[in-house]
Amino acid sequence: MHWEAQKARAEGDYRAEEEFIAYYKRAGYSVLSSTENPSDAGPTISEAWEQYYAEKTAARPKPDWSPSTAQGQQATFDEFREIVGNSGVRQVTRDVILDYLEKVGRLPKNRTKSYPGQAIPDLLSLDIPESQRPSSRTVAEKLTRVGAFFRWCRVIRSFLDVDPTEGVNIRSNSRSYAPFTEHDLDLLFFSQEYRQDKHRSLWQFWIPLVALYAGARQSEIAQLMVDDVVKEDGIWIFSCPIRQSGPAV
Repeated sequence: MHWEAQKARAEGDYRAEEEFIAYYKRAGYSVLSSTENPSDAGPTISEAWEQYYAEKTAARPKPDWSPSTAQGQQATFDEFREIVGNSGVRQVTRDVILDYLEKVGRLPKNRTKSYPGQAIPDLLSLDIPESQRPSSRTVAEKLTRVGAFFRWCRVIRSFLDVDPTEGVNIRSNSRSYAPFTEHDLDLLFFSQEYRQDKHRSLWQFWIPLVALYAGARQSEIAQLMVDDVVKEDGIWIFSCPIRQSGPAV
C-alpha cells in the first residue's frame, strides 16, 4: 500500500494516498502530526479494559460480575477489540462504534463453533445468510456492554470527555407480549395448585410469585440462589448480578 501511494505521488496523483489513509481513519485510527502527542489518545482500549474488568470482578464485599458474567463480558470485549483495533480510548469515535455495530451484525451467530479458527476479517468477506446472523437484540446487548465500558471510562476514570456510544441505539426485533390481566392473575394464583399446594416441583410455585413481585425474567429468576436473598435496612431484596448461562460471543 505504501509503495502504491509513492508510485501515485510520483505520477502526480495525491488522492490515492488520501484514500489509503481514509480506510484507517474509518477504522478509528488517527494520523498524528509531528507536534501531536500520542499520549493524548489516553490509555489503549486493552489497558482501560483491564482496569474496568479488575474493578467489576473485585470483591467488595461481593463482585459486581459473577464468573459467568465476566466470561461473557470478556468475550464481547475481545470481539470488539478484534474489530476496532487497540487504539487509545480517545480515538474511538461515534463512527468507529457505528462501524463496529455494522460489522457485528454481519458476523455469523456462534461463530467460534460454526467457523472455528477463522478471523473476523475473513468472516466479513463471506456472504453470511441473514438467518445465520445475530438478531438485533443480540447486537443491542453487545452495544449495552460496550457502552457501559465507555461510560465507565468517561464518568469513573475521566479517560474520555465524550462517550462515543452516547445516543447510539439499536432497535431490537424482540417480541413483546400483552400484560397479564387481573383475571389472568386470578386464574393462576387462585388455581387448585396454589390453593392446595399441589405443584409437582418447587420452581412451579416460586417462579410465578417472584415474577409477580420482582418483574424479573424467568431465566433470571431460575438462576437465583438462596444467598442472593438478603435483608437490607429491614427490607428483603435480591442482591446478585444477573448470571448468564454461558459466554456471549
